Amino acid sequence: MCRVPLLIPVVVLLMLFAIPAATAQTGIEQRCAELGSACVCSETLNSPTYTNNGASWKPATNVSTKACSSELPGYPIVRNSPVSGTNSADNLLSKLPAGNGVQYALWGGDNNTGIFFIGNGAAASHDCGPGFERCEFRWYLYKSTNFQTTNSGFGGLCSGDKNAEVSYESGADSIINPGSQPLGDGMSMYNFVSAGWTPAVDCCYSGPRATGDEWISGDSQKGKWWRFSHVVRNPAGGTGAGKLHIEVYAKNVTDNAPEVKIIDLEGQGQPGWNSPYNTIIPPGRVKTIAVNAYREGNCPGFEAYSHFMVAHWATDAGQRIGAAYEIEGSGSTPPPPPTYSSFYPSFSPYSSFSPYSSFSPSTPPPPPPASTKFSLNDRVQVINGTLNVRSTPSTSGTLLGSQPIGALGTVVGGPTASGGFNWWNINFDSGADGWSVEDNLQKVVPAPTPPPAGDTTPPPAPGTPSITFQTTGATAATFSITWSQSIDQPSNTAVPSYEYSAGFNDGSGAQSGTVSTNSMTLSMPYHSTGTAQTGFFCVKAKDAAGNLSIDQSCTALSVPAKPATSLFGDLNADGSVNALDLQLEVNVILGTETNTTIKARADLNGDGAANAVDLQMLVNKVLGL
Repeated sequence: MCRVPLLIPVVVLLMLFAIPAATAQTGIEQRCAELGSACVCSETLNSPTYTNNGASWKPATNVSTKACSSELPGYPIVRNSPVSGTNSADNLLSKLPAGNGVQYALWGGDNNTGIFFIGNGAAASHDCGPGFERCEFRWYLYKSTNFQTTNSGFGGLCSGDKNAEVSYESGADSIINPGSQPLGDGMSMYNFVSAGWTPAVDCCYSGPRATGDEWISGDSQKGKWWRFSHVVRNPAGGTGAGKLHIEVYAKNVTDNAPEVKIIDLEGQGQPGWNSPYNTIIPPGRVKTIAVNAYREGNCPGFEAYSHFMVAHWATDAGQRIGAAYEIEGSGSTPPPPPTYSSFYPSFSPYSSFSPYSSFSPSTPPPPPPASTKFSLNDRVQVINGTLNVRSTPSTSGTLLGSQPIGALGTVVGGPTASGGFNWWNINFDSGADGWSVEDNLQKVVPAPTPPPAGDTTPPPAPGTPSITFQTTGATAATFSITWSQSIDQPSNTAVPSYEYSAGFNDGSGAQSGTVSTNSMTLSMPYHSTGTAQTGFFCVKAKDAAGNLSIDQSCTALSVPAKPATSLFGDLNADGSVNALDLQLEVNVILGTETNTTIKARADLNGDGAANAVDLQMLVNKVLGL
């Protein structure tokens, strides 16, 4: 997609402060440990060497205890050529804050091009999946001083530069570009036009941004370490307060500049893109966001990465991951910088305009609403890790002690928002009392009084399951399963849920779960022998009172053999990748190809959909790039 450059001034406010010394972290970073279960995965990327399984890579040392999984479990990186750690290229470590604990940064070599992802898309459950209304993806990026700023689209000596990629449960991915056109157009986000978007509008040469948001150009990122944070709110999308909201924040860590917001779906895109992005509904729930460092052509310079982390929360209450202590020391999130009156210049690619505009500080935005997680006198319990207790609501407050998992206490003060955390004053039943962050605390709700004796009659068993084979994937076969409803008596209503179980007849591959409808999609991993095997699928009805049907309904399940590993891009399995495969890829994208095996092979990047991204990958393969 072509990008037209804009010259926009960037306001940089320099703040100097001392950064306490931090030590190297093995496994997960300290902030992940503090977040407990809210931390999904953490990769310090502080390893000199990496091991691979095909195109998937993971650190050989400083291996995470909460590993991210990009395409294979435990492998956070996808790269079509080797990756390693560097401690000398472009003197990049000298441009980190003093006292940092980084010995190596991940890179793909000088003049890197091709596929380069860091993410958690292959996790067993989606980072922004059901039950989580806020998720964040944070990493540190360094671009060398000779990094080739590119056209955001394809074509030219060096092109296709990316920053991140947003994946959804259905529909094509959205792309976040780095604002690296030769004159610097600021970051942009686009591709809201695939089937399922409501409305199907697209953005953007620049933006979208809300009033007061900042631009960062491609050249401003050279020779600097930047912290990027991508925040997703209401990932399922909707209307009103439930609308999808994606925000991108950036901080120049090398110069310790204030963090600024550079993308906001609440805003508008430029030039000429004024569609209502704050009302769009995605075709499927947001799954995850990954680093996308793709470039193509003859591209001088390199990008390097450190401290990638994913977190999610059940509520959308302003939570943030914040800084990596191992890089920025105390890690406390700085207060919001003053906002500036924004402008969007009228623009025509055939006319010139002045890139300078007057702006003046305005009143800083109000702090986020106070946390409502607890109330005074609530009973609370420590649920993850060891919880620090401090004298004041700040990470710099005197450490009075800590409380273990299971410790109980009573809320006697708070909340206070400080340093990116919500703090509560807790009177614990034993040990140290004081201020603690809310992330590792949960409210203790007294057990409800048992209801009077009521319905104790089990519902009838549901109908015999009907199983339809769907597709074979790299690791599992997929089946569509339906059964007739179980009608509970005496209410004469359908039961609200069903419990299912599945597995192979030899006892392996067992899985179970609960669904709220009389249909589901089952992903059944192939048998450990790789051969075709017979298994089973059984289902029981569960009524509103919790009674399970005495009998279960079962059907045989025929799981095919694990498909042989085929040549990447060889859609017709003829042993070579050529124009015939390109035509098949186009047919799949246009919807004229019906062969399920070919359709599965056409999804080259494994994001669940065959689209222009997969076509470009196949073109590169055919051309030998």
